[in-house]
Amino acid sequence: MQGLHQNLDQELFVCFQQYSSIEEIRKELFKNLNSGLYYLSQARFQMGRRSHTLNPLSFGNDLIASQRIRINQEEQISLQYQDELDNQENITSPKKIISRFGSTRTPRSLNNAQKSFQETLEVIVQLGEKQIELDQQIKRINSLKKKLDKKKNKKKNKKQIHEENFL
Repeated sequence: MQGLHQNLDQELFVCFQQYSSIEEIRKELFKNLNSGLYYLSQARFQMGRRSHTLNPLSFGNDLIASQRIRINQEEQISLQYQDELDNQENITSPKKIISRFGSTRTPRSLNNAQKSFQETLEVIVQLGEKQIELDQQIKRINSLKKKLDKKKNKKKNKKQIHEENFL
């Protein structure tokens, strides 16, 4: 009987440890999700999309379209600059064109958002594994409780039978 109590106590302790580790993983998950969404909205704002609704499915298309617009604007600026150079006299060498619209690379905040979401996926996998372990532990605890209850019921039944026979 004491062996079952000790096993049950050990299983409960392990279950509590796993539950606390799951809570830590959940906190990390929410932290990564929040930072990912923050960086994603920041990237949208930087790219000229000022709406606060997040639609990840159309975001890639918007990124490609905004890069095309940016390239077209840079071409227009370079053409304007060439026209200005042609109109001027005594030009020995063309100067380097400085674009004020930035490069066609993805914004840093978008890269940060992607990293946060990748970390989030890893954390979700860890959370799933821990949850499976916790569920198995709970099943073991329930089976130990059932065994313990059966032994208690047998002892009660024996005592009742013994008392009835004694009376």
